[in-house]
Amino acid sequence: GGEIGVGAEPCSAATGQTWFAPDGTTEQGEDAYLVVMNPFAVDAVFDVVLYTPKRAPIRNSALTDHVLRPGKSVAFRLNAFAEGEASVGAQVDVTLGRVAVSSLGITRDGGIRSVIGTTATGPVTLLPVGGGAGQSTVDVVVPGEEQLGFGATLLSGEAPVPAGGLTEASQNPTSARPYPVTFSGPSSVHVVAQGD
Repeated sequence: GGEIGVGAEPCSAATGQTWFAPDGTTEQGEDAYLVVMNPFAVDAVFDVVLYTPKRAPIRNSALTDHVLRPGKSVAFRLNAFAEGEASVGAQVDVTLGRVAVSSLGITRDGGIRSVIGTTATGPVTLLPVGGGAGQSTVDVVVPGEEQLGFGATLLSGEAPVPAGGLTEASQNPTSARPYPVTFSGPSSVHVVAQGD
């Protein structure tokens, strides 16, 4: 359409049977998409579960047992399932075949972003932040059934500081949530989960 901007991500080095895309937002003026691609010569069958800050996990029939033909891709508009959410995380579970997953965000007043999904959760994540100064978010998805404790540190040319004040944060199970982080200059955010 008339969107301004470019969203680009590197190719996925691998496909997988479980994928996570943590960074959707469906607030006013924002459209979030989950893009699933099947680059192989056989069908792929998968389910999608959506996580938000306060709702129970969203399992919609339109996102269950979805068959994706060989060499095809599909984009799910997440606003149709979770409108008005500051954070919408997605989990894709493949029951047949393999796929690659990414998110796509479009801001109606200009801006496009795309982020490749990840095939695993983990206790430590290092997130690079662009140069310049500004504000971004660290989007955290907790797909498991236990409370998550974590901290985040902003790393730059200065002394390390808690990112967004996140020193001993906690998040409910089966949820997604954004945490604002302010940065100045080239930086990265080091997120460390406590426990499992």
